[in-house]
Amino acid sequence: MAIPRATYESPAFMKGTLRAFQTKPIALGAALTIGVAVCTPSSARAENPGVIPDPIAQALFQDGRDLVDKGNWDAGCTKFEASMLLYPAASTLLNIARCHEHKQKLATAWSAYKRVQVLNRETVGDERRRAIDEVVAAEITRLTPRLPKIKLTMKNEVAGISLKQDGEVLPAAVIGTEVPIDVGEHEIIADAPGMKPFRMRFEAKESSVREIAIELIAEGAADPNEGTGKLPTWAFVTGGASLAFLGASAAFRIDQAFVEGRQDAICRGNVTSGCPPMSQYNPADDNTRKNIDFGLFVGFGAAGVAALAATIYGIVRSSSDPPRRIAGFTITREGAFVSAAFQF
Repeated sequence: MAIPRATYESPAFMKGTLRAFQTKPIALGAALTIGVAVCTPSSARAENPGVIPDPIAQALFQDGRDLVDKGNWDAGCTKFEASMLLYPAASTLLNIARCHEHKQKLATAWSAYKRVQVLNRETVGDERRRAIDEVVAAEITRLTPRLPKIKLTMKNEVAGISLKQDGEVLPAAVIGTEVPIDVGEHEIIADAPGMKPFRMRFEAKESSVREIAIELIAEGAADPNEGTGKLPTWAFVTGGASLAFLGASAAFRIDQAFVEGRQDAICRGNVTSGCPPMSQYNPADDNTRKNIDFGLFVGFGAAGVAALAATIYGIVRSSSDPPRRIAGFTITREGAFVSAAFQF
């Protein structure tokens, strides 16, 4: 049975609807505005003869409101959604948008607020309609600066490209446009006939714009991100060099420790004033030797670490399951930065 929408847009009903927003100054002010024109459901029916409330939708809405007031958002939001299925009212969708925002689904909440504006056009009564519009406009204004956004770009033009975000199909026209996205982890997949699929996981954060450059490579073509599966010769060279450098570094450190120990024994732990006369022992020679040992220890150690890093890079690049470099350009309120990571 079709239920007219006037009942759920009565001032008395709307006043109760916005109780879930009273923790926020904007919503509280709007709720008070709506409450100025308080009337009972019976008076709403008097203004619109023949209007009969949907008892199930109203009961679900009331339960949802009470549960949210008690902090049980999951159960309360489920009630709102069920009520919305039975009776699509602007006031119910307003609470559902608030539920999405509570779950940090900022883009979903923003979209729901926008839909409230459309649905509210059918609200009976100019005053009630204006009150809801004021609430929604304030919520959208407050939420918009917090929205994470994503911008997809193409490194190379490809015909017949298909896009998916978290398993949902995206229109190809979204390329080049900044679009809102919920906070959290996401995955972008791009594919086209005759091309190797592009896949990337990333995290969207509040008030940021994440730019992702998609590069599709033809099947059978050399992928600059892929290795050959064979360890290159230079990796063997750098591996051997790293062992030699690190070994030399360790040897000089051991010699330094030997000289320090000998000085401590001769000078009884105090090289400055505890050494015997210069005719018997001159600490300058040992001090020079220690300094040389330390310098060579640091130099060979740094060279060994660099060679070892190059060797590891060569091994990873030649792996049959190569890493893919993921780069992104992110803009936040504090500035912009480039991020890069490797997936193994």
